Amino acid sequence: MSLTISVPPGEEPITAEEQMTWSRITDGADAAVIEKLIKAAREQCEFYTGRAFLTQTCVERFHCFPCDFELDRAPVQSITSITYIDTDGAEQTLSPAAYDVDLYSLPARICPAYGYTWPVTYPRQNAVVVTYVAGWASVDDVPEGVKQAISLMADFKFDNPTAGSADTSLPCDVTGLLHPYKVYC
Repeated sequence: MSLTISVPPGEEPITAEEQMTWSRITDGADAAVIEKLIKAAREQCEFYTGRAFLTQTCVERFHCFPCDFELDRAPVQSITSITYIDTDGAEQTLSPAAYDVDLYSLPARICPAYGYTWPVTYPRQNAVVVTYVAGWASVDDVPEGVKQAISLMADFKFDNPTAGSADTSLPCDVTGLLHPYKVYC
C-alpha cells in the first residue's frame, strides 16, 4: 500500500504572520522561509498522526482488494473513486453501490456492500487505487493543539535548520500535543 497526495490543501492551518508572531520574528524577509517551514511541519505532523489537517485529495494504491480497506488519512470526507485492473489488464471503476464506507471509524474503512464481493484483479502491483478526500473542512476546524504543534515544529526548524536532517522524529513537546489526534491502525 502506498499513499500520495494528488491535490494538497489550498492553505495551511497557520499563516506565516501567525508563525512570525509566535516565534517573535520581526524580519519580514523571513516570511517565504516561514511558509515553507509551516508546510514541512504540517506534512511531518500529518504523517505522525495519520491525519489530513485540511481538505486534500489522497490516492492509496493496493496490490489487491483486502478484506476491508483501512485508509491512511483521517478524517475522510468522501470516496472519489475505486479503480482496479481487471483480469484482462483493463482499468475498471468500481460502482459505489458495490462498497460500503465507514467514515466514522478511525481509520475509515471500506468493505464490500451486502451481496457483493471484491472483483478479482490482474496479478500486478498497485492493481487497486482508492482516491478520496480527507481533512478538516476549514482552518477553524483544525484543533488548537494541532496548530500549536505545527507552530512549535516550524519554530524548531527555523532555530535549528540542520537539526533532524537525517532524523524524522518529532520533538517531545510536539508529539505531546499531537498524541490525542493520532490515529492508530
